Amino acid sequence: MAYKATPYTTTKYSPLYILDGREMPLRTSENLKAKNSKENPSHSKRLETLRTSLSPSHNFAKRANSRSQQNRVL
Repeated sequence: MAYKATPYTTTKYSPLYILDGREMPLRTSENLKAKNSKENPSHSKRLETLRTSLSPSHNFAKRANSRSQQNRVL
């Protein structure tokens, strides 16, 4: 669980955020209650919103990984 929540030094994002577009919630008594969204977006709308919101972090992670690989080769 800690692995998925820890940001990489290269990408500055956690693996969970890169894959799911969200950070891992910390368990406290307040957030153990179920959280239901008031709106009910369609599946395709949810995917489009997720794709839009994750695009900057994916691009940043790609560039950071490329720079890291180039530094290792040199």
